[in-house]
Amino acid sequence: MSDRFAAMRRFSPALIAAVVCGALLISFWVRSQSAVRGKSSTYDEPMHALGAWVHWHQGDWRINYEDPPLWHYWAALPNGSNAIKVDYDAPRWKLMASEWEQQWTWAVDTLYRTPGNDGEAFVQRSRSMMIVIGVAVGAMLAWWGYRVGGTVCAATAVTLFALDPNFLGHSALVKNDVSMALCTTCLCFALWKMGVRLTPFNLAGAAISCAAAMGTKFSGVLLAPLFTLLLIAARVALPQPWQVFKWSIEKWWQRALAGASSLVVIGIVSYAGVWVAYGMQFGAMPDPSKRMNTPYIFEQAKSGQTRAAIGNFTAADQADPKTVERLNAQYAKLWENWKPDRVLSSLKWLLDRELFPEAWLNGLMFVQARSYLRGSYLDGEKSIVGFRSYFPLAMAYKTPLATILALLGAAILCAYLMVRSRQAGQRARTRPNILNGMWLASCIGLPVMVYMAISINSNLNIGFRHVLPIYPLLFLATAAGVAAGWKRWKRPTIAVATALGLGLAAESFAIAPDYITFFNIAAGGQRGGLQRLGDSNLDWGQDLPLLADYVKDPQNVGAALYLCYFGMVDPQFYGIRYLNMPGGYELNPQAISPTAGSIVAISATKLQGVYMTDELHEQYKAYMNVEPSVILGGTIYIYDLRKRQLPAAR
Repeated sequence: MSDRFAAMRRFSPALIAAVVCGALLISFWVRSQSAVRGKSSTYDEPMHALGAWVHWHQGDWRINYEDPPLWHYWAALPNGSNAIKVDYDAPRWKLMASEWEQQWTWAVDTLYRTPGNDGEAFVQRSRSMMIVIGVAVGAMLAWWGYRVGGTVCAATAVTLFALDPNFLGHSALVKNDVSMALCTTCLCFALWKMGVRLTPFNLAGAAISCAAAMGTKFSGVLLAPLFTLLLIAARVALPQPWQVFKWSIEKWWQRALAGASSLVVIGIVSYAGVWVAYGMQFGAMPDPSKRMNTPYIFEQAKSGQTRAAIGNFTAADQADPKTVERLNAQYAKLWENWKPDRVLSSLKWLLDRELFPEAWLNGLMFVQARSYLRGSYLDGEKSIVGFRSYFPLAMAYKTPLATILALLGAAILCAYLMVRSRQAGQRARTRPNILNGMWLASCIGLPVMVYMAISINSNLNIGFRHVLPIYPLLFLATAAGVAAGWKRWKRPTIAVATALGLGLAAESFAIAPDYITFFNIAAGGQRGGLQRLGDSNLDWGQDLPLLADYVKDPQNVGAALYLCYFGMVDPQFYGIRYLNMPGGYELNPQAISPTAGSIVAISATKLQGVYMTDELHEQYKAYMNVEPSVILGGTIYIYDLRKRQLPAAR
């Protein structure tokens, strides 16, 4: 009997951790799923969901080739082969392989303009699969946290994740940002386990995670191998013996040999994984005689690099004839002398020799080509080449204050404990156990630093979501600090952790269900976001259902609605009858300016003018200084001109 009670006591911490983390993840699932039920598809989702379906059922990668398809197969599972009517004889479908832009219109025509198709139900079914990936990120955090610091560490990490508005908002979307977060977390966990003890199982986990990252997002093509290389090199450099299979390796050259062998295995599996993701098929289309338009991608790169080299210029520059003449001459010279950079040239070399699937290489080249030049918005300023401060500031604005305070507190605590440990003569090199020491710090710190360095130097500044993959690592680091404090100063740690947990819960529940629009109080909250960040940070076209309800209100029935909408879903799908304003819905050719006595609805991203010319944006600047009649979901600004005058253009 005593042995039985001893066994129960031994397993009780694991049981407690499982119950607490399970309850948090169930809550996360319910909240995230319920939030998107009342939201229209975000800008990219129609094309992603339909592209996933085509990849899965047709084995044709001409559509959405700028994203690797591994996560697409998961998203497409709920939609059977007859889930949607598709016209493969449509001119836009046939042009898609050579003209990338055609995929957007074809997706909208198929999902929202084809009789019998319910495009939003189609996307919602894929969303139900994506939320599983979000829950898997939390489960991975729980497992890793428990292995690092027991129940307290696991529960803390999952709490930070499950209450985070950004993961709540993005996990259910048909996008690959959270999927990449799962791949990154699994890869770093597997490498951490390898550094403790290299086994065939841990090596396989690292290899599969690396391959999955490369098949999920093109940033994974660089980051996953780089993380692997850095962390294996870091483990080789650590002086502690490395348990490799059944041998304990002490000499540095032996560790180097084991690390190099591991890299070879991971590289082979990753290379094979890319081919498996594309069905072991080189051609992007089932017809082997058809090829994608690679020269078009090089034209995109040429245009982007040439324009980016000139950089931003002001309205005053454009008004000065001499400046315009100088810029045009500079542009013409750059255009004439342009040559593909080493990245594009290397990828083209691989394509010519068919060493990787055609769609994968063209997608990678396309992403590279489009990364040189892209509109971005930060603190009221626009740029076509991004801001070096974009991601640090986006993280400061979009991370809950409670999480920021917890992370800073954990960092200070860990630094203090390390100093005290060194003063006691317990240096890292003399410790036999590296699970909670320098090796764990390496597996968290190195990926975060590399990811941030690459992000900061990128011209592609369109969303905080691009740095979501490092947040599980930050949550784990915070949780490890809380667990360390719990062991040393239990009561103060409980008090501080409880206060921060309640603060995080308050921030999370206050913004529900508009999680995408979350900005912390220091950044001005949801309303302050309009001056801070645009696009997927705030308004991604997700609130058409709220607009549909607004125009159906008896007080608004019969009033003319002028709409400037940012998104891909056809507003008419929701029964919204509207007049398209200049620079409004891209797939409506109308361009009509509003008149007195009407209702004007403008998406936040359009108000910011992120993707508008300066001349067109001038028409909307007046609205920025006018108090809206109502704001729908934090993204659609309503101006009732029946009750006020039309704002004067600036």
